[in-house]
Amino acid sequence: LMSSEWSTEAGRRPVAQQLGILLVICEDDLHTLGCATIAARLRYAGHSVRLVFGATQQDIRKALRQDWYDLVMFSCGRRQALDTVSQVVKHIHATMRDVPPLVLGGLILPQIPDAQTITGVDLATNDLQIALKLCDARAVGKKLVAE
Repeated sequence: LMSSEWSTEAGRRPVAQQLGILLVICEDDLHTLGCATIAARLRYAGHSVRLVFGATQQDIRKALRQDWYDLVMFSCGRRQALDTVSQVVKHIHATMRDVPPLVLGGLILPQIPDAQTITGVDLATNDLQIALKLCDARAVGKKLVAE
């Protein structure tokens, strides 16, 4: 029943509004259900989603070299995984010119209120709509700079 509600959104999004999203669970984390659910919701909404489970820094670097993403989302359920996310975020900022918005979500957020500061992501939220609005805000900013 849940998928039928989501599927009504599928196909309605014009190509220009489709986002490319990299959804990552780092190697130090074990959960998958929430991340798979988010990926399904995003796909039914018409976005392109690449899931990387058990990702090492090398896996994420490879994914970012292969394709452009409008949004990189890290799903984090354990404190240990925050260190890996932090290292990846530092590497992305050091090696990429146009960094897409980096968002952290997951079970860790209620446990570690300063997870955004610890990791250096642009946003820490479990609200998917807020995360997607960050992409819209960035796109407007880039458009204004280009004009």
